[in-house]
Amino acid sequence: MKIAIFGLGRMGGQIARKLHEGGHKVIASNRSSGVIDEMKALGMIGAYTKEEVVSSFGGDQVIIWIMVPSDVVDSEIDTWLTLIPKGSILIDGGNSKWSDSKRRSEKVRARGS
Repeated sequence: MKIAIFGLGRMGGQIARKLHEGGHKVIASNRSSGVIDEMKALGMIGAYTKEEVVSSFGGDQVIIWIMVPSDVVDSEIDTWLTLIPKGSILIDGGNSKWSDSKRRSEKVRARGS
């Protein structure tokens, strides 16, 4: 499986490492580039922009696991929805308020992802 992890802080970085160690192709992306370079050194695919994340999937289904602070999840989802093809999968893996999940799910579903 190929999966992108966007947000390589404490949790996102560990998730990326575990998936990579498990044999998955991980596309590592973050707002700052230093941690992307670290993940590339471990053998992951580095992507320095959201557009690079999407293009790194080639013809494969786009799966993006978003690991960002809860106060920016909505804006991140809005941005990703403008970039990803229909049928993509977005995962909010952060510490968001559980009651926001239904609203966000409806927004993503309405877009066809």
